[in-house]
This record gives sequence, C-alpha cells and structure tokens, in this order.
Amino acid sequence: MNLEAKEHRLVILGLKKLLEDTIEKMNALSDEDDERVHLSNDAMLIDTMIEGFEEEYRLRFEK
Repeated sequence: MNLEAKEHRLVILGLKKLLEDTIEKMNALSDEDDERVHLSNDAMLIDTMIEGFEEEYRLRFEK
C-alpha cells in the first residue's frame, strides 16, 4: 500500500471515530436539547463524507 492510500485510510478512520464521538454526545442529550439537532446534522454530514472518501478509495486504490 502506498503512502497516499495509507493517508486516505487514516482520514476515513478519523472520520469514523469523529462520527462515533458525535453520536455518543448526541445520545447523552435530551431530545428537547437544541444542541442535539446540530449534532444530528453534523453526524449526517460526517457520514456522507465517510461514504465519499470510501468510494474515492475504492476507485483509486483497490484494483
């Protein structure tokens, strides 16, 4: 695996950890807390980013 592929995987792993942390914070809040809505939006954005990076990784590095 070349350096660029390794860096790409590290970005994906970092985003997955960020998503996990965001969901944990979101679950710790009550349903009425405004911050929960913001965290939910953040989680959806992070999930979309993960999907994009994983697709890019498959296209560029998996052969």
